[in-house]
Amino acid sequence: MFVEYMTLMNKKEAQSLFDASAKMKPSDKEKLYIAKENSDLVIVSCHWGYEDTNEIIPKQQEIATKLNEFGVDAVRYYSLAEMPFAQDGSITYEAFISRYNSELANTLGNLVNRTIAMINKYFGGKVEKPAQDYTPYDSELVNVLNETVKGYTYNFDNFRFQNGLNAVWTLISRCNKYIDETAPWVLAKSEDPEDKKRLAGVMYTLLEGLRIVSVQLEPFMPSTSVKILDQINTELRDFDSVNNFGGYVSGTKVNDAVVLFKRIDKE
Repeated sequence: MFVEYMTLMNKKEAQSLFDASAKMKPSDKEKLYIAKENSDLVIVSCHWGYEDTNEIIPKQQEIATKLNEFGVDAVRYYSLAEMPFAQDGSITYEAFISRYNSELANTLGNLVNRTIAMINKYFGGKVEKPAQDYTPYDSELVNVLNETVKGYTYNFDNFRFQNGLNAVWTLISRCNKYIDETAPWVLAKSEDPEDKKRLAGVMYTLLEGLRIVSVQLEPFMPSTSVKILDQINTELRDFDSVNNFGGYVSGTKVNDAVVLFKRIDKE
């Protein structure tokens, strides 16, 4: 099928549209699909490309069920990441599951889970912002953070939402790479006080990275953004707060890690 656009409506408006769509003939190519989460509904206007129009209604029911299972934020992410603004795009179950598992469950979910779990394990949930000299790894990540904010702003100003979201995901991937480069688990085993100090610096840098990522995700995935910000326990949630690295309040106690996206079996 080919997805033309996605928008949010309140429950009453959405249900009226859905009721109207049920009266359409199978030959009508445009159908409405609804995914429920709390009191909001996601409406997706779809154009089907099936030769057998008898498949349309069964597929409508299947897609609506699947969207309920995935959740609104996952559907919003896929639509915005897969399809350039104001252009047609395609959606398949296989492609959705691939992005969901790889980019949401693995890339984003694992970053959040690993970071918070290590802070709780190594520092009892609290990390003091250390006065330290940046290593090349730190400097590179901070530079990526700052450049991402600039690019994100530019892309939003020019309605290039897909580019803005891709920039955030590049930052998320860079944060994961930073963990591999700095190897916090090795630093944690060292008895050298300098390594302990270094470990605190790594954890603080990751926390600030998560905060900046979460603020930038808010227009795309509002529920996920709130969940991450709640886990790292920060009130710095406005966009102006991401313009300068180092805003996360030193000594703040993070909450327990919560799984954001559970992997989905393709079968």
